[in-house]
Amino acid sequence: METDKISNYPDLVKYRRKGIILPLIFTGIFEILLIIGIVILCITDMFINHFVFYLIIVCVAFIPIVMLKPFSFINDKNYVGKVEKIEYKELISEDRQIPVGHIHGIGDLQDERSNEHIDCWQRIIINTDDNKKVIYDAKLDVGKTHQDEGIPVGSFEAKKYVVSSLLDYYKVGDEVEHFSGFYYNKKKNLKPNEKNICIICGALNIPKDDLCANCGHSIVK
Repeated sequence: METDKISNYPDLVKYRRKGIILPLIFTGIFEILLIIGIVILCITDMFINHFVFYLIIVCVAFIPIVMLKPFSFINDKNYVGKVEKIEYKELISEDRQIPVGHIHGIGDLQDERSNEHIDCWQRIIINTDDNKKVIYDAKLDVGKTHQDEGIPVGSFEAKKYVVSSLLDYYKVGDEVEHFSGFYYNKKKNLKPNEKNICIICGALNIPKDDLCANCGHSIVK
């Protein structure tokens, strides 16, 4: 891959550096505090000499490593590849909304309606330039329901609303590039008037934008 483009965007360099350093710092502090706690237990003769206790300590020590993934940057390298396959998944879950009367201001009406929430995402399989396969989940920004669409109070039919911008962004055969420290993959060769993705938040921006309209970070050109 050519010279890392991220070096041309100071705010993205700062974002990536923070994403590497902060997990390491928090993990280090956690482990040090854990060691201090063990030392205190030993000094005060409260340390329990039992294999279950040792097992608990090991599990606790791995908590920040599993949650913060401080060493993930080691395997996160820049790459260029082609989209080989796209899988679309959709999960519909139902919960209860707050009473409609509290939303529309129509007196003491306490009727509750079923609320369908659609959770959907793309699983993209990328074949990199060094013949490795990368599975990349591009989760969509979804969450609106029939109330967000302005459905009249008298209508109790649940509507489904999907923000499908990313479904229209990646296509099989697209050449994409990944920058270490960032989640979203950028299409390498954009067509005229084709929107550009923010590699931090995944929002799509019009070609002339230099900053993301959603999060304010630089758009990699």
